[in-house]
This record gives sequence, structure tokens and C-alpha cells, in this order.
Amino acid sequence: MLDTIRRKLMRRFQVNRASIAKMSGKLCPKIQVKVEKARVKTNECLLMYAGEGKYEVDYRQQKFVVNLREKTCGCKKWDITGIPCHHAISAILHQGGKVEDYVDHCYTIEKYKKSYEPIIYPMPSMEQWAHTQYDPVDPPLERCHPSRPKRMRRRDPTEPTNPYRFSKVGTNIKCSSCKKLGHNSRTCPLAKKKKTKTSAAGTTGTTVGATSKKAKVMVWRVNPNKESTRTVHLQSYVIASIYNTIPTANTNNIRSRHGKLPNT
Repeated sequence: MLDTIRRKLMRRFQVNRASIAKMSGKLCPKIQVKVEKARVKTNECLLMYAGEGKYEVDYRQQKFVVNLREKTCGCKKWDITGIPCHHAISAILHQGGKVEDYVDHCYTIEKYKKSYEPIIYPMPSMEQWAHTQYDPVDPPLERCHPSRPKRMRRRDPTEPTNPYRFSKVGTNIKCSSCKKLGHNSRTCPLAKKKKTKTSAAGTTGTTVGATSKKAKVMVWRVNPNKESTRTVHLQSYVIASIYNTIPTANTNNIRSRHGKLPNT
């Protein structure tokens, strides 16, 4: 892999070195295009000279302060990139200077040539390397560390434990039951009241069910010789009649299947 990177860099240095030799001027081509685009916008700038290289530039109902001595502008574009903005270019042209002289030196062709001036020399294959009297350098021996090896990497204190899950810390929680903020449906006070009511109703239902099961067992013991299907219907009729909850439709079904119902 290192040899591949070396070959790519060697080719890139030579291609850039050959291309920059054909260029003329002071600035690199891409930087020169940016300067020309900014120069077009200077027609909309209205400036006023204040002295000591300072200008007040009006551009689209906004005012910017340009300082040619310190190479700064109120829009901060010249400060960050080192390339004069259209506000600064209008002040430079008003003063009669050249825009290329106010561009940072790192964008000049001279600096570009110096950056690609070193040569990455070619290398022969490993079989052609010179042999020495010393032993070859081997990698260090792997040593087993005490305790169980760690499977998880050490996380940064600011890193979340699960990066695939969105943290809800600092967010406003809204209840889906009462539509109020500060709690969810699991901790809602209205939901707790409803649960207490349903639990109270459930306790009464369980007592009835328990007695009905006992009644069914008692009827089964009283009538052990009857058929299973008929016994089940008779048991349900007896239990329902005890609590006066038998519907008329069920009574008709029992009569049609098993004849006359017993007296309770």
C-alpha cells in the first residue's frame, strides 16, 4: 500500500510541475477566475474614502468597512480566504492598485512551483536492495496482556453509548393520553386512576368467576352419568340461573338440544 501511495505522489508531483511550467502571470488559473468573477460585482458598489487606506463601501443597502493596509473587509471573506472580495476590489481599483498584489502569496505561481519542486525518487524492487551484515529487523513479539481482552473500544466521555439511537435528554415529553407536557402515558396520573378503577372492577369479576367454577364442579359431581355435552350446557344453565343472568336465546338453545331444563 505504501508503495502505491509513493508511485501516485511521484506521478502527481511531475504532472503538476509540468503543467505549472506552461502557465503565465502571477496568480494560479483557478484563483484568477475567482478574482475576475468578483471584479464583475464591483459595478454595484458605491464607496467613500475615509483616509489611511480605509473605505466605506455601500453594496445592496449594506455598508462594509474595507482596510487596504491590513487587508480586511467587513464581510470577512478577504480575512478568511486571502482573496479580495468585490468590496475590496472596488477600493483597490479606486486607489489605482493591482488586485494581484493584494492576493495572498500562497495563491501565486511562484509558491505553487516551490511546493512541487521536490522530487520523489524512484525505487528498485526489494530483490535489488543492498545486503548488510546485520540481521533483518523483525516486528516486536506479541505479549498477552493479563485479564480478559476487551471487545469494545474506549469511548469518549461526550460520545453517546448507542450512536444509532437518538437521545431524548433535554426534550419536552408530551403525554399521549392527556396531551400535557412533563410526563408520558406510562406515568400519567389520569391513566393511573383508570387502572385503579379497572382493577377494582376486575377483583369483583374474579370472585364471581371463582364461585361459578365451584358451582360447575358441584354440578358435575351431582350428575356424573350424563353425557359430556349435555352436562356442560346444564352446568352453564344452572350457574346462570343462580346469578339471574341467563339470556332467553341461550335457554332456547338448551331446550332444543336437551329437551326440558331441570327445575332450579
